[in-house]
Amino acid sequence: MIKTSIIVPVYNTAEYLRDCFDSIFHQTQKEIEIIAINDGSTDNSLDVLQEIKKEHPELIILSQVNQGLGATRNRGIKLAKGEFIYFLDSDDCLKENAMEVCYQCAKANQLDIVMFDAEVFGEIEVNKASYDRTELIRDHWQVLKGEEFANRYWLNAFYPSACLIYSSADFLRKNHISFMPRIYYEDNEFHCKVLPLAERVMYIPRALYQRRCREASIVMSPFDRRHAIDYLQMIQAIGRQQHSSNMEGVIHGLL
Repeated sequence: MIKTSIIVPVYNTAEYLRDCFDSIFHQTQKEIEIIAINDGSTDNSLDVLQEIKKEHPELIILSQVNQGLGATRNRGIKLAKGEFIYFLDSDDCLKENAMEVCYQCAKANQLDIVMFDAEVFGEIEVNKASYDRTELIRDHWQVLKGEEFANRYWLNAFYPSACLIYSSADFLRKNHISFMPRIYYEDNEFHCKVLPLAERVMYIPRALYQRRCREASIVMSPFDRRHAIDYLQMIQAIGRQQHSSNMEGVIHGLL
């Protein structure tokens, strides 16, 4: 039985792939499916993945023309066979017990979503407070409806990273949840989509993710016309979702 499917979109991160996949293969949870999707990399990322596969034949490698992060994650959701699905960025890492902690928590409490925090490391300094919400979120280890969690904590504890969410595969598929393709800010829209639909959500006050902060990452790219257009599309998509839920302050919190 596959407990967790880890989906890793890969685009031009060759120098970080060893660290990323080492953190996966050293997980204390062993019933893991690992799906690496090379999204049209122009460096030697695919070569590195193939070298890793020689050491770990269980690694599933797919390759495609560049489609962007959202579409790549969607492909992973369709292929995943695990009870739960997790999205890992290919330049980041996991604490060795991350998937075990999330799975045990999710199974024991019949959760749709588990949320947790991150440690940051790397080349540049960032505001670490965004990744540690233990003081902002008071409901530690408590089961809440997604709407209730959002209404309590959206404005002061909203950090929209898909890498800080561990999701039930049945929940994602039952609700036909996917990422917006070919835009920046797909994580924002994803969060605003899953929380109103989730019946059982829990926040774990643990830093289970290790976020690498580097100049060339998508998050650090300059805000230009493309970003502005994509941001507007994301806000419009969230606005349509808000009309069908009781969540308050969602768009206000993003502006």
